[in-house]
Amino acid sequence: MTDKTLFYEAFKQADDGIFITDSDGLIRYANPAFEKITGFSLKEARGKTPRIIKSGYHSLKYYQSMWTKILSGKMHRSRVINRRKNGRIFYADHTVSPIKDKNGRVVYFIGIWKDITKQVKLEKVKDEFISAASHELKTPLTSLKAYSQLLKLQLEKKGDRRTFILSEKINDRLNHLMKLVKALLNTEKLQEGKLQLDKRTFGLLPLLKEVRMELNAVYPKRKINFPKSKISVYADRIRLSEVITNLLSNAVKYSPDNKKIDITAEVVKDEVVISIRDQGPGIPENERAKIFRRFYKIRNAKYDNNSGFGLGLYISAEIVKSHGGRIWVENNKEIGSKFCFTLPG
Repeated sequence: MTDKTLFYEAFKQADDGIFITDSDGLIRYANPAFEKITGFSLKEARGKTPRIIKSGYHSLKYYQSMWTKILSGKMHRSRVINRRKNGRIFYADHTVSPIKDKNGRVVYFIGIWKDITKQVKLEKVKDEFISAASHELKTPLTSLKAYSQLLKLQLEKKGDRRTFILSEKINDRLNHLMKLVKALLNTEKLQEGKLQLDKRTFGLLPLLKEVRMELNAVYPKRKINFPKSKISVYADRIRLSEVITNLLSNAVKYSPDNKKIDITAEVVKDEVVISIRDQGPGIPENERAKIFRRFYKIRNAKYDNNSGFGLGLYISAEIVKSHGGRIWVENNKEIGSKFCFTLPG
């Protein structure tokens, strides 16, 4: 079998819809998966542009941005909503890559559509359930929290030490549940684009000290080192506190006792770069690109003690992005991880 035959067989057998257009965007070739996904045969699609499946959901600005990118020789990737020949909507992860001739001129484009309609529908059902459940849980949990605190005070007055300790454990579990519900509600706001920011200028060091004080109550043996320089940031203080709490709590949770955690902050060009370095197990290389996804949890025995929903890093990333910043993770050369994020200066 020649290389040409092998590539053609791969083209035909691929599960994703693949099509090739000329430099004007006219379809020249398409595989059977393209025909199955769109409902258009190659005979019907050939000589036409991919606009035959245009749904009307995407703005002119979206298409202008895509064409600017691919005509400059770069790959475009996005999630799109298209319309099949029968009029039904389908969702796809969409990639368009330019092909250049020996002179560097773009002569063809290769488009790939991965049909994710079922996945998107399942996500919507899950989102609706989570939204309803979290709203229903919020009120009774608030009441239970109030009752547990009242019970705690009464037991303390009576001097019933054993039952008082049990009430503290109940209180801790309720706090944990309330944090989970809060995370779910924040996720809902982020999904709907309703997260509002109250940006102000404030000192970073006092905020870091507040977060450390809260974490020290749970993890008293962890040593957290702060940056020496006094840096101010322009951000939503409450939301930034949430980001730092999420990152720092992960660092202390997965670091061994008596191992230090280093927080650094510095101004680099027009950004403030904040990093949190721990001495835990580190993030496997194949997981690093996924950990900021919604509901994603690392599949590793070292992280089995994590009882959350896999929302902390997703929420942190979305908050940072809403401030116009970036977030990423690096593994240390020796041991542990280094989470970094930026805020505009």
